[in-house]
Amino acid sequence: PSGTDPVAGSTVNFRKGQNIGNTTIVSLCRTSCPIDGTLAIRSNFAEQHVAIDVQGYFYPQARSGYVWANQPSTGSYTPSEFYAFNSSGGAIGISRQGVGNYTVVFEDLAAGEADGNVVVSAYGAPGVCIVDTWTPGGTADLDLDVEVECYDLSSSPADLRFTLQFTGP
Repeated sequence: PSGTDPVAGSTVNFRKGQNIGNTTIVSLCRTSCPIDGTLAIRSNFAEQHVAIDVQGYFYPQARSGYVWANQPSTGSYTPSEFYAFNSSGGAIGISRQGVGNYTVVFEDLAAGEADGNVVVSAYGAPGVCIVDTWTPGGTADLDLDVEVECYDLSSSPADLRFTLQFTGP
């Protein structure tokens, strides 16, 4: 948000001569929302083009989880704890169902409900990933099961790395 200190990390990384699209989720509100809702964007090295797309809103965080799915051709794996978070404390698992088709399971995060927001973005290689569905699953519908589909630029299914974030009431 404008008028606040910049974050201590980098959102978009690239090498000289490379153009790499990236996605991030930015909250314009912390403890309270600024009256004008403005956003400040800073580049340390060069002039940049920026495209902003508002994809939705988020509930106040009561349940949340995120993951970087960085092994797109692996059948099933548990992502590194450095690249994943589940506010319930449960495990996170990623399964490849077929080319470009994945299931991400956040253990104990659904609490019997699928209310909330899910955002997924392709990471690195050109392409697009979408959320097909998210539903309660597992024993007593406590897990949150998210179905993700990824496509290359010709709209063919493709194994891609992606980031996924969930927030819910």
